[in-house]
Amino acid sequence: MDSFYLLPGKLAAFKKETIVSTLLGSCVAVALHDPSTGIGGLNHYLLSESGPEKDGNSPRYGIYAIPMLVQECVRLGANRQMLQAKIYGGANVTGVAALGPLIGKKNIQIAEDLLKSLGIPIVDKDVGGGTARTIKFNTATFSVIHQCGGIKTCG
Repeated sequence: MDSFYLLPGKLAAFKKETIVSTLLGSCVAVALHDPSTGIGGLNHYLLSESGPEKDGNSPRYGIYAIPMLVQECVRLGANRQMLQAKIYGGANVTGVAALGPLIGKKNIQIAEDLLKSLGIPIVDKDVGGGTARTIKFNTATFSVIHQCGGIKTCG
């Protein structure tokens, strides 16, 4: 089985079973999966709203990252009507105080709002809390293992 480390501000989707891992603080990751094809993908966005003009439609921002992930899954052959979502991250971590104490909550809200507007059901989420978490997402099975300092639940 292949593995892939997802950096902040990036997204990836796969036809072939792949374990995608990433580390989340106030950032949010949305996992998408089509159970009819086994295609799945994950994004890792840092901020909910658009940034400076020079960033354009960057996957660093949730408002772009989520639709871009949907498009990538569909491009690989996923059935748009079958997509399901899981949401992780959005912790209130101390290191991002300069961005405001509510950035994690804003990132979670943008995921929930966008997925609802796109008609993609959220079947699971583990969000909030006060610590960073590592997640490992199996693109074929839609299973997610998440840990905060060795503890399997973070919220």
